Amino acid sequence: MCDVTEDFHRILSFPYNSFGAFRRDLIRFQHVTATCYAIRSSLSASNYQRITGKVLPPGFPYRWVQYKCVHSRTRCKAVRNADYGCESQFTVTVRKKMLHLVRSHFLHSHSFQEGKPWLYASNRRLSPEQHQLVCSMMHTFQTCDQLRSFILDSFGLHLNRFDLRRLRLASGQQKQSAGFLKSDNSYGEGPSMDANHDFPHSALETSKPEDNGTSRLTADGTGEVNRAECAQNLADDLVKVLADMDESDFWRQLIRLHHVVDVLAMDPGVEIECRSENNLFLDMQTDPSLFGDSMLDPDVTSPETPH
Repeated sequence: MCDVTEDFHRILSFPYNSFGAFRRDLIRFQHVTATCYAIRSSLSASNYQRITGKVLPPGFPYRWVQYKCVHSRTRCKAVRNADYGCESQFTVTVRKKMLHLVRSHFLHSHSFQEGKPWLYASNRRLSPEQHQLVCSMMHTFQTCDQLRSFILDSFGLHLNRFDLRRLRLASGQQKQSAGFLKSDNSYGEGPSMDANHDFPHSALETSKPEDNGTSRLTADGTGEVNRAECAQNLADDLVKVLADMDESDFWRQLIRLHHVVDVLAMDPGVEIECRSENNLFLDMQTDPSLFGDSMLDPDVTSPETPH
C-alpha cells in the first residue's frame, strides 16, 4: 500500500486558473512520487457546449476530468501496465472560472519503484514546446548520449532509445540527422557502448525489422556476439510462439511484450514482474463501474462513491 495524499496536496494548489497550470503541477507530482495517472473519463468543452449551450472560459478544454491510476481495472485488454485493481483516483471540474478538486483517493494498492518515474511512458513525454525545441536542434547533437543528456539536463526527463527514435522520425530530418545520431563507439571516442549502457545506433538509423544490429559487431567483442546470438535465439522462439496465436491474442501479447522491451531499455536492472507480471499472462478484468461522458457534473451524477 502506498499513500501519496500528502505529496499531492503539497505539490498541487487548487483552484487553478488554467488546465495547463494544473497539468504542469500534475506532471511534477508524478515525477516526484513515481506514480502515473491517466484520464479515464471526461466531458470536453465542445461536448459541454453542445449539450448545454454554455461556453467554458479559455484555457479549459474539459468541463470535468477523472484521472485514475494506470494500475486500475480497465475495459481495455491491450494495456501496458499491470492490472492491480488500484482504486486511486481523483476528479477535477471547472466552477466559477477555476479548476477545482472535487473528489480524491490517493491510497494505492501496490508499491512503486521509487526514483524511477520514467518507467511509465507518459512520464517521459515531452510537452509540445519541448518537442518543438528538441526537433529544431536535432542536427546539433553528434551522439545519442548528447541528445539524451540535453533532454535530461533541460527538462529532467529520462528518454530511452525508442523515445529517441520517435523524436528523430518526428523531426522530419531523417536524412540530415542520420549521420549525427550515431553512437560514440562509431566515432572511436569515449568508452564503449556497453560501458555507456547505450544501444546499437542501427536502432536509430533504420526502421527495417530485419536489421537487428548484429552486423555492427566486431571480432574483438566475442562476448557481444554471444549475447547477440542468445538474444536472436530468444527472438526466434518468440516469433514461433506469437505466430501460433489467434489474432486477438497476438495483438494483445505483442503490445505487452513491447512494454517489457521498453522498460528494459530504460532500466536493464528493473524487476519486470513488479509491473508486468499480470500484463504478460493474465486476462484483464472488465470494470462495469466506469462511467461515460454523458454526465455534466461528476460531483452530482457520478455513480461512484466519493472518497
